[in-house]
Amino acid sequence: MKKTANKKGGKSRLKRVLDEDGRKLKWLSESTGINYQRLQRITNQGYEPTLSEAVRLAQALRRSLQDLFPSLDLAGTLIDPSGGGSHRVSVTRATKRP
Repeated sequence: MKKTANKKGGKSRLKRVLDEDGRKLKWLSESTGINYQRLQRITNQGYEPTLSEAVRLAQALRRSLQDLFPSLDLAGTLIDPSGGGSHRVSVTRATKRP
């Protein structure tokens, strides 16, 4: 698991959104299928979610990926806020097959 400096003022963006919405981590775990302990690491210890986890979190909280994870730029490059470089990611929309 990769740990990043995603906290500002001691509270992660994800935790602030949960507080704003009056939601608990248990609800988020049940809504996304992401293990509760994993969510604790993401919200409280600064661990970085996988792309799949980030998408599920954004959907459950009805927020954009950019809103929840500002280190993901609009071009699809994940920027390491600690200055360790960047990683190119490609996100495509799945379509139903006939």
